[in-house]
Amino acid sequence: MLSPRVTLSLLACFAFCPALVGAPPTDGDGDPLPPGAVARSRPVDGTDGKVACVAFAPGGKVLATGSNDTTVLFWGLAGPTGDGKQPAPGEKELQSLWADLAGEDAAKAYRAIWALVASPQQAVPFLRKHLKPAVPADAQKLKQLLADLDSPRFSVREKAIQELAKLGDLAEPGLRRVLEGKPSLEVRQRVERLLEQLQGPVVTPDRLREIRAVEALEHMGTAEARRLLKELAAGAAGARLTREATAADARLSARSAPLK
Repeated sequence: MLSPRVTLSLLACFAFCPALVGAPPTDGDGDPLPPGAVARSRPVDGTDGKVACVAFAPGGKVLATGSNDTTVLFWGLAGPTGDGKQPAPGEKELQSLWADLAGEDAAKAYRAIWALVASPQQAVPFLRKHLKPAVPADAQKLKQLLADLDSPRFSVREKAIQELAKLGDLAEPGLRRVLEGKPSLEVRQRVERLLEQLQGPVVTPDRLREIRAVEALEHMGTAEARRLLKELAAGAAGARLTREATAADARLSARSAPLK
């Protein structure tokens, strides 16, 4: 195992994990927290400097934190909640966990992910009912919305901006085509603002829930969970859900491939 005290230059990347936003990896004494005991928001202890970057291992079970004092620490994060065998969740509990996946409380979402992972026989059929492959945006509607960005009427422009923001990743190819067409300065600014929003952190509840649900399916790794991931990966190209499911399935395939 690598020593946790290595130069910060070895950790040159930042990886975002929606389930653990704001969730610290240590207790007040600098020791790793046990699974399921993550608090909502506290400083990361165990280093002499401020944490400058974090990176998650591909499986999401190890977090590396890099500090300004050139220290990198590795923290074990993942594992089913509770001790011993937990009773299978019923429909009401599954609905509650589904709601937690969309919440702002990252620690609660983290616990919800692992509660689902602990019961794949109940969780996968439930997620299959609620997670559907992304569908492409209606081509004619998208074309009209893009044209409306240059409307002389303020209300029409604002409605187009709102609708394009709702489409999210599905609108990105069309927005980039608008920029390639050398639009007016006003249209360019509107399109660039929309693209900036797409590149920013995931904040919408539905999108967070999709990403966290995919994470749960990846941790389950069962045949049924992988089948659902493949179905989601077959969704509309460019959609965030499609990309997340594709990446999760690829990581599972890489981990299961025999070593050469």
